[in-house]
Amino acid sequence: MQRERAAEARRAEWAPFHLVNAHIGRCFRDAHQARALATQLGSGDTRTWPLLARAAQVEREGLTFEAELDAILEGGRIA
Repeated sequence: MQRERAAEARRAEWAPFHLVNAHIGRCFRDAHQARALATQLGSGDTRTWPLLARAAQVEREGLTFEAELDAILEGGRIA
């Protein structure tokens, strides 16, 4: 019983980190899908370049979240 409570406490403690990590994964998947769609549309389509710009922005946000999560997990400080 005590082991189960300890395991549940650890899961609860790490839950926010798992949520952020899932968000990071979605950022990268969404950016990849947007790039694939932009490739299908071609450079002549008016939606291509805004789509690529948004994909780059989402990917940057994912990288920022990833760096911040790494800093937190390593006990570092976020600027």
